Amino acid sequence: MKKISLVSILILAFFMTYCKVGRTVLPANNQSENAKQETTKEPAGIVAPKVYPSEYRGVWLMPFMEDLNSKEAITNAIKELKESNFNLVLPVAFRRGCAYYNSEIAPSFPPNSPKPDFDPLAEIISAAHNTSNGQIYMEVHPWIVVTAIWYEEDGISPKGHILSQHPEWDTSFDPPKTYDGKKWFHHLDPGVPQSGDYITMICEEIATKYNIDGINLDYIRYLEGGTGYNKIALERYFKETGKTEKPKTNDSDWIKWRQEQVTSIVKKVRQKLNQIDSQIILSACTIDWGSISNGFENTRTYNDVAQDCVLWCKEGLIDLNMPMNYRDYSNLTKQKEFEEWTKFAINNSGKAKVLNGLGAYLNTIDDTLRQVSLTQELKGQGIVIFRWGACNKETLPNQALFKKLKETMFKNPASGIKRRKF
Repeated sequence: MKKISLVSILILAFFMTYCKVGRTVLPANNQSENAKQETTKEPAGIVAPKVYPSEYRGVWLMPFMEDLNSKEAITNAIKELKESNFNLVLPVAFRRGCAYYNSEIAPSFPPNSPKPDFDPLAEIISAAHNTSNGQIYMEVHPWIVVTAIWYEEDGISPKGHILSQHPEWDTSFDPPKTYDGKKWFHHLDPGVPQSGDYITMICEEIATKYNIDGINLDYIRYLEGGTGYNKIALERYFKETGKTEKPKTNDSDWIKWRQEQVTSIVKKVRQKLNQIDSQIILSACTIDWGSISNGFENTRTYNDVAQDCVLWCKEGLIDLNMPMNYRDYSNLTKQKEFEEWTKFAINNSGKAKVLNGLGAYLNTIDDTLRQVSLTQELKGQGIVIFRWGACNKETLPNQALFKKLKETMFKNPASGIKRRKF
């Protein structure tokens, strides 16, 4: 047997030491229990990054549904997120046609109406932007629920509500039917131009009244199940296309026309924000139901809800695409869909950045970490967790997820994505 030189021994020792301190790649869910027991630092399937590039680490927040109805509660919640190295918060500001801020356009949402002297959005911005005592700056992108304006199970819409002022803007099925066998969930019809004008006014009011960093559009789409047969919308469709018969839901011309109506709202908001401050970031929550293995044009995103988010990214109408990739990661089919949609969004990001929306409420904490890890591996520009008040299916406190992220994926602070100039 050949003698091993001292130099060879030293090289071997250095190599073994390097491997121990290097990045730890742990076994995935479907690997053996023995393999899982070999490593104990992090949950299986999670790769802790060695470097921390610029990325968004965000969370959607619903103050009055999560007992954040005082300045102290909001300050503590934001402080907790900052300490876990989150740098983005998306508080609901307009939902079901009601304002969660001091609005002169929309009514407050009963029974959780803000106190006359309490403005939740203002308090969130104040806490998030506070950089005293070494705190990190946290961006605030108010969350706007665009078309879903009232659910009848909430009772009668409040005085001044857009539905009571303009019931003719409500969308409809063909033939008319109730939503999901329950009471009707009213939606503004994107094919009615005034719908987009109204949402643009809401965004304008927020952007001019508050020092915000962005606007987040949710439900920027048609209600699923074949809607859009509003009388005003149909009259416009007939006039613009020259057609005379009511289109079927799978009519390609009808699908394309509906997409144009949704895109029109995005354009209106984008143009208005540019007039106010070209540095305000615009993002959209996008649908990714089912599989995308047969191509984007065969998805419900493209056909059913008429959301051409690929176009929005390509043309730079939005700065951030937030696919709502809400999937139970313990299900192998859902795992595959999660990866497919993540890759698709990143590969078709155009002029936008991709922030993966994670349905933490559907998952264990470890599975949410696996989704964060995969997003980072695939070069996504960040994640947004839905939502602050429901961070896991294990009924553990919010702090459990935030703490685990701080220990693994978010060990160091990361700056947000630098805003682009228009």
